[in-house]
Amino acid sequence: MVVICNRVLRVSACLSVFAACSGDPSRGAGTRPPLPQQPAPVAGAGGAAPAAGANGSAGSFGNPQPGGPTGPTTPHDAGVGVADGGECSGIDEVAPNKVLPADIIIVIDQSGSMDEETQFVQGQLNTFSQRIVDSGIDVHVILIAERPGGPEGDNPICVPPPLAGADCADNAPIFRQVSQHVDSHNAWDLILSSYAQYADLIRPESQKHVLVITDDVPENVTGQQFDQMLRALDATAFASYVHHAIFAFTAPDELACALGGVTDTCCGLAAGAGDAYGQLCDQTGGIRANLCEQNFEPVWAALATQVVESATLACEWAIPPPPAGATFDREKVNVRYSGDGQAEQLVGFVKTPGDCANVANGWYYDDSTDPPSRVLVCPQTCTAIQSLTSARVAIVFGCKTEEAPPE
Repeated sequence: MVVICNRVLRVSACLSVFAACSGDPSRGAGTRPPLPQQPAPVAGAGGAAPAAGANGSAGSFGNPQPGGPTGPTTPHDAGVGVADGGECSGIDEVAPNKVLPADIIIVIDQSGSMDEETQFVQGQLNTFSQRIVDSGIDVHVILIAERPGGPEGDNPICVPPPLAGADCADNAPIFRQVSQHVDSHNAWDLILSSYAQYADLIRPESQKHVLVITDDVPENVTGQQFDQMLRALDATAFASYVHHAIFAFTAPDELACALGGVTDTCCGLAAGAGDAYGQLCDQTGGIRANLCEQNFEPVWAALATQVVESATLACEWAIPPPPAGATFDREKVNVRYSGDGQAEQLVGFVKTPGDCANVANGWYYDDSTDPPSRVLVCPQTCTAIQSLTSARVAIVFGCKTEEAPPE
């Protein structure tokens, strides 16, 4: 049985860029190639990522590439947002919007009773990851499990290419394996204690998913303690995460199992009921599945689906470079959005993110570079855009910037 506690509709959106001068119609449509057939080059933990497009790199595995499809450029009368009495005729260039990336932490019990489960994880991680990549999501997968040749030796896991590198190696930044043996009770402990070994792959803006697979119960920390300690590792990164688990829903009756003739599906498959894992799944809106049913393919499919459907718009857009002979003027930019049949709305400018609290809708520059490289919208505006099943956001260049009126 697979229980999905929460579903979020994925927003489909596009970005329109209006410029007061010619756009570039030559940009080609971006594609996501399938998994390569050749093994990826080895890139150890913390090592540099291979160049995009090389075997095993983000390009060859199929993660979204820079750029994206653009339709034919057409003149557009900006209209809204013109404060100086003029009309801003521009070029309508359509590009795909960016969805938030996903970082997935998987930890699997490698005790002697988990033979079939560890083999399934080893065989299915590529398919699971590619399902997410094919949806356009940039994914990082962190697996906590001992590789072959480790000191413990029980049920080692070697993930094959193209997700991993050759000979069980990492494939930065897409995949990293933290080679530590996981016993029956310490899955949560290892997620916390080994954080320094994978922290660089956890992105502040990404959606976070944690998956625990075990046939027993946690002993050293409670679900509440794990939740608090995980958030304490990085208050920003883990402010919101989803916990999933494959565990035994019930503990087998050992005497009845020994006598035989019983219908308990957990006989010989589980050592204890992992209720604590299930409670954290319910608390965070994750998927819980019964390990005793030994039907894992639907679980991985449901998990991949939830990762995809919970992806939301990033609510930020790169500012395209001005054409030859033109210069960027930060005081002549406006933002507006529409969707679901609603009238187009002007979004006023605020100087800093802190000013968002004083306006109904707003946008601001990312001032980490000069000139700025991105346009971002305030949280309340982001929520409004994400609520649309089909959103269109326009950035208008060449018109005097309209400031957001105070509430």
